Amino acid sequence: MSDPPPFDPRLPFTTQPPPFDPAQPFTTKPVSPDPSLIGQGISAFGDVMKGLALTTVVRGLGGLANAAWDPYGTAFAPIRKLFSPEEEARYQAGESPGPGTKLGDAFFRWTGIPEYKPTSAPERMLMTGAETAVANAPFGWGASLLGALSGTGGQAVREAGGGERAATAAELVPGIFSSVREARRGPASPTAPELKTAGQAQLRAFGDAPVELSLAPLTNMATVAEPALQRSGFRPRTAPGTFDLLTELKQPDTGGWATGATGPGGTPSLTMLDLQAIREDLQGTINDSRSPLAAHPKDFAAATATLKQLDDIIENMHRDPANLTAGTAQDAVAAINNFQTGRANYLAGQNLNRMTGDLDRARTGVVERAQARAEAANSGANLDNTLRQRVETFMENRNNVAGLSDDALTALDRVVAGGAISNRVRDAANFLGGGKGVGSLVTGALSSAPATYSGRPVLGTAMGLAAPTAGIALKALENHLAQRRLNTALDTIAQNSPLYRERATNFEPDQWAITRPLFSGLLAPPPDRRWPY
Repeated sequence: MSDPPPFDPRLPFTTQPPPFDPAQPFTTKPVSPDPSLIGQGISAFGDVMKGLALTTVVRGLGGLANAAWDPYGTAFAPIRKLFSPEEEARYQAGESPGPGTKLGDAFFRWTGIPEYKPTSAPERMLMTGAETAVANAPFGWGASLLGALSGTGGQAVREAGGGERAATAAELVPGIFSSVREARRGPASPTAPELKTAGQAQLRAFGDAPVELSLAPLTNMATVAEPALQRSGFRPRTAPGTFDLLTELKQPDTGGWATGATGPGGTPSLTMLDLQAIREDLQGTINDSRSPLAAHPKDFAAATATLKQLDDIIENMHRDPANLTAGTAQDAVAAINNFQTGRANYLAGQNLNRMTGDLDRARTGVVERAQARAEAANSGANLDNTLRQRVETFMENRNNVAGLSDDALTALDRVVAGGAISNRVRDAANFLGGGKGVGSLVTGALSSAPATYSGRPVLGTAMGLAAPTAGIALKALENHLAQRRLNTALDTIAQNSPLYRERATNFEPDQWAITRPLFSGLLAPPPDRRWPY
């Protein structure tokens, strides 16, 4: 075994081997390496973030307590500054700190935890926005986000030298916009279960109406409809379901379709329940023949045309009182109204259910299938892509879009195509590795490397965390914008219904929802409270 190298005093101590002691047996002692630059950066960055988070929470809740304790002195301070900064300075000179400020001071004094003190413009903007967000958090996430925008905007104006009036105006702008938006907001769109329930209730009211109809309109319709279908190319062999029903409707009393009271001559009449039963039979034929692979696909068009003629009889039965064997024309009008509104609400509910799947236990809706696929695939962050693909597939089926309005189709097209802003956000999120997978790891490594290996570990760690964090935040924003486009499309479908129009007629705005956003910016902390400039 060779001797260790001799001690050289010209070399730095950290590179020296341990001095050799001939009295001791030669052993190699492991030397603990110094912490790496990255480890030092993570530790220092973590300490900074913990102090920042703790200070933000304590001071933000303290600002809310001050506003509740003294609304005029705290919450309305920006209003006074807006009109007279000099008066606000005189007012604050004679006031003692509020209870929230005192409790915050006591917390840091008793615990010995150092309070984070921002010393640069970006830090002060970050702190102001964060504290205003915390102060508004009890009012919901929306209020918290609004507070963050208000506080950050106001502090940014101060840092730019805009003065207190301009800063206060900037703090109030997000709340004003939000209040205007709330004032323009209409009633909530009905859900698929609500539309179905309302439609079924109105159709039951139609079936229970005290109105009966003679057989003449129905037999005339069946007699005329059969040759008209044949002239259009339909035959009993290719559309048996429709032709068999028309044969029965020529003599509805013998076919069991007429169950009303017997009139003069011993002929029964048609109740509204009888007409509903005929409609359901035709609707069943339509559903059975909807697929091109059905046994008799031509029954779809034939039954659809016959159903339209039957609906014309129902909707015009009040025009000839001679055909009414029971009830008055006014009763018939009320029954027709229930029939039309009930059918429109029910169809709107079915159209909406094709998107949401709320009426089915299985995942049948486009939205819930897209959300489930996005959560199950890879990192679960690609909701936008999955929604675009699922909605495009939905719109390629003509049966899915048959009952949708032009406005609904346009809104669904926007879900697929996206918007100018959302598409740019999508590009930026993908570039920064917002999918939470390997892309995020690579982005963080590439972002941290230059600063870390140039001897600035804190900056390198911050940059390494900031880049993928920004990508993840942009991906979340991308998904949020996609969800907003989808919600707009769902609202457009649901609002094309009598139930929504009835809600809009009786809607009264929530005054608190309109005025509350105005107070979000008023909870921003005073700029000269404790931060050195």
